Amino acid sequence: AFELRKRHGIDHRRIRRVHVDIPRTGTHERMDYAAIPYRGPYHTIDQCLISKPFAIASILIEGNLTFDTVRRLQHDPDLLNLAGKIELKEVGDIDGWNLRMAVEMEDGSVFQGDGTDIDQSHLYLSWDAATAKFRTLTENTLGRRRAGDIIDLIGNMEQLDSIEPVTKRLAPKPKKTRAR
Repeated sequence: AFELRKRHGIDHRRIRRVHVDIPRTGTHERMDYAAIPYRGPYHTIDQCLISKPFAIASILIEGNLTFDTVRRLQHDPDLLNLAGKIELKEVGDIDGWNLRMAVEMEDGSVFQGDGTDIDQSHLYLSWDAATAKFRTLTENTLGRRRAGDIIDLIGNMEQLDSIEPVTKRLAPKPKKTRAR
């Protein structure tokens, strides 16, 4: 979805239907795994995170799938509408990280992609790629300093006595309330 959106400048409001073929065997989540094909409504963040239609619709709308995107689009009527147009089908003629996607537009044009369009470096991250992705996903929420502190702690985890210093920094800071 990411590459098709980027390559073709897809306007999500003009999508008629999205067909996605997912391998029956390989590394993708199975269709019978709880809530993979769920198309909404999305009452919880967990529903958003496990739903392939939510992920695909988010990427087609926003061009990414960050935690901020998930929160912003969780109750968005455009996302719910688009997720309802996404059809997942398990197939036996592909496997691994491969898949096929066809985005059918209202004017009849179809944009297609498959597993060769997936940047595999995002699936098996190097330390540098993982820390860059972590910063991208967390700095708006945690701040640059906290994100950096977490990266440093994880990078030196073998020297920690417990994981508590990491989890404390991941927990949201309490909201400040005004004294009355």
